Amino acid sequence: MLLLLYKPWGASKDKALSVMSKVADAFLNLPAMRVGKMDTAKNHIDAARFPNVDEYAAEPRVFLLAGAAVHEFTGPLAQGDILKFVAKNVPAVKAAWATKVKPRLAELKEAADAAKRRAREAKEKEEQAHAAEKKRLDDLAGERRLCYS
Repeated sequence: MLLLLYKPWGASKDKALSVMSKVADAFLNLPAMRVGKMDTAKNHIDAARFPNVDEYAAEPRVFLLAGAAVHEFTGPLAQGDILKFVAKNVPAVKAAWATKVKPRLAELKEAADAAKRRAREAKEKEEQAHAAEKKRLDDLAGERRLCYS
């Protein structure tokens, strides 16, 4: 299990939650891999299990729980870095990387690209409609000036 510990007042909490959501999406096809999050302001932290976690610290922390072992992720909170960390420390993820994780990442990238493309097309369409309406109003104003000249 990959676990995000965060405080609700942390400056980078939203980014960490977003990244972990993407990581969870990447592991969708791996039933043995779970991703969780825990608001440490509302839940007790076992200091023996999570050493060096200050109960008042606001920065998010990511841990990999594998049986009794706890591995802390110490890199930047980025999807790619976290995925590499998990693949390095979980043999089942490393074994399924090419057949399950990589294809899922390709699906997610394709979906994100399609969403960006749709948003760009909608913006272009809106800009064209705005330009057409502006031209119509300018033409109408020009006709009115001719009538009163």
